[in-house]
Amino acid sequence: MSFSFSFRALLISVFALPFLAWAHVPREGDVRAAIGPFWYKTDLRDHSFDSPTQGGLGIIVEGDVDHNGGVEIGAFYNRQLFSIQKDGKELSEYGKRMYITMGYRHWFNTYISSAVAFFSSYAMGESQIIKSDFAQNAQPKTSASDVTEYGFDFSFQYEPLSRDRLALVVDARYSLSLTSKPGEASNFFGLFVAFKYYIQGSERFQ
Repeated sequence: MSFSFSFRALLISVFALPFLAWAHVPREGDVRAAIGPFWYKTDLRDHSFDSPTQGGLGIIVEGDVDHNGGVEIGAFYNRQLFSIQKDGKELSEYGKRMYITMGYRHWFNTYISSAVAFFSSYAMGESQIIKSDFAQNAQPKTSASDVTEYGFDFSFQYEPLSRDRLALVVDARYSLSLTSKPGEASNFFGLFVAFKYYIQGSERFQ
């Protein structure tokens, strides 16, 4: 069974689930944390090399500041693909990164929200070149080996199931780098599927 088929089946089944009670209701002082797998794929645009879908791990913590939403901080581990084009040639390279986000999440209703965050991404270990059309002494540098990257992270989140302190979260994300090199593809699509836990706040459970 292909990943794309499994991924599509997962989305269809999750969005087809009936809503339960105790959905997310933002309240000042409420704190929740979510942890789960994170799938991602580099947005290569017009590059000839196809980016595989890969998996990592993510965690986000959300603190409500009012009835509309609150501050969100996230951390994701990924092995990101960077691809750069120059003079009709191409180089693709993997780099292990720790991806940190900080932003604001707004809830449109008790099930759907979106967020905009600023991210910083930090290199972890050596990068790995997997394709190069360049001579070894003429290879351009990608952002895979850069110590730090910066940009914006956009999120659209759906919470189909919630009961007491636990909830299921499906979070589609897009990362837009502000530090990409000329001719480089380093933005990526992501899907975060996680269990969210209500840590503290004014809500009381049986």
